[in-house]
Amino acid sequence: MSSRVANTPGRTTVRLALQFSGLMLCVLVFVSVLVYSIVAASTREENERTLRAAALVDAPDDAPAGVYAIFVGGKEPHRGGGGAGGSGTSPTLPTGLPDDDALAAVAAGRGEVWRTLSVNHETFLVLTTQSKGRIAQVAVNTHETEEELQRLLMSLVGGGLAATLVAGLLSLVMARRAVRPLTEALAIQRRFISDASHELRTPLTLISTRAQLLRRRTATQRGDTSGLDDIVRDASLLTEILEDLLLAADPREDSARETVDLGAVAEQAVTALHGTAAERTVELRATRTGTRHSVRGLPVPLLRLVTALVTNAIDHAEKLIIVEVSAGKNTVVLRVSDDGPGFPPGEESRLFERFASIRETRPEHGRHYGLGLAIVSEIATRFEGTVSVEQSGPNRGATICVSFPAA
Repeated sequence: MSSRVANTPGRTTVRLALQFSGLMLCVLVFVSVLVYSIVAASTREENERTLRAAALVDAPDDAPAGVYAIFVGGKEPHRGGGGAGGSGTSPTLPTGLPDDDALAAVAAGRGEVWRTLSVNHETFLVLTTQSKGRIAQVAVNTHETEEELQRLLMSLVGGGLAATLVAGLLSLVMARRAVRPLTEALAIQRRFISDASHELRTPLTLISTRAQLLRRRTATQRGDTSGLDDIVRDASLLTEILEDLLLAADPREDSARETVDLGAVAEQAVTALHGTAAERTVELRATRTGTRHSVRGLPVPLLRLVTALVTNAIDHAEKLIIVEVSAGKNTVVLRVSDDGPGFPPGEESRLFERFASIRETRPEHGRHYGLGLAIVSEIATRFEGTVSVEQSGPNRGATICVSFPAA
C-alpha cells in the first residue's frame, strides 16, 4: 500500500458521492446564472427596442400596448392631443410621469436619457430622446417582467437543488458499485497478510523456543552461544515484523506512536547486515551528525525501512556504503549512499513503484522483485516522511534520502 488507507470503503464512497454532487452543483449554478443572465439581458433588450419603436410613432395613441408616451413640441412639456410632430400624451399616465428632469436634459441638447423609475411598487423603464423634431418620452412598466425573472430564478434554484439531490443519490449508488471491487481487493489482501502472518508466526515461535533451549544447553556446557543469540534475536524480530504487517494491512488499527531514536535504529540495521556486506566485500559504515535524532514512529517499521535501504545498497555497491543520520532544525534525515552504478537518468520517478527494478544486479546476488524501495516509500509516508534521490547517475553511485519530522 502506497500509504495507509485513511478511510474505510464506506467513507470513501460518501466522499466520492459528495465530490460528484459538489461538481454537479457547480455546473448547475453556472448554467443557472448563464440562463438567468441571458433571459434578463434579452428582456431588457426587448424593452429597449419597444421604447425606441414607440418614440417614432406619430401620436401617443399609436404607441404599443403597455407603453406610455409623451411628445413635447418645444422645451416645455405640454399635455393634450397632438398630431404628427406635435405635442401630446397618453390618455392615462402613471404617477411620476412625465420625468421633467429628463425632458429638460434632452431639451438642453444632452441626447437620449435612459432612466428607471420606481413608483408605487412598480418599476418603469423610461427613454427620453429627440424624435421627428420633438422631444419624445416613452415608458414601459417592467414590473411584470421582473416578476417573471423572479419566478425564473426560483425555478432555477428549486430545480438545481432537486437535481443536486438526485445526482447525490445516484452518485452514491454509482460510487458504491465503483468502490466494491476495491473493497473486495483490500479484503483479499488483508486476508492473505493475516493468514500468512498467522501461519508464519507458529514456526517462528518454534524456532525461537528451540534456539533458546539449545542456547541454554550450550551455555551449560560452556560453549559459544553467540550464533544462537543471533537466531533468537532474528526470530523475535521476524515476529515483530509480522505483527507490524498485520497492523499495516488493517486501516482500522494502528499502534500508538512513540519517540524513536532513528540513529539507534540505523546502527541496529547496520550491525545486523554487517555479515551480508562482508560476504560481498563491501564496507558498511554508520555515522551520526548532530545530537537529537528522535522521530515519531514505531521501531519495527523504521527498522524495516533502514534494512530495505541498506539491503538495496548492498546489492549494488562496489566497495562502500555509508548510512548517515543527521539532525536538522525541524527534521531528522537518513541518507544511504553507495558507490555502485547509480540510477539511469530520468528513472528517478519510477524508483519507488512496486516491481520496478531500475538498477541491474549481479546474478550471484539472486533474484530481485523491485519491492524494497516501494516499502521504504510506504513506511515513510506512514510516518509523515518523504523519500527522494539526492544523487544518481551512471558510475556515480546513488544516495537515497528519507526525511522525517523531528520529535
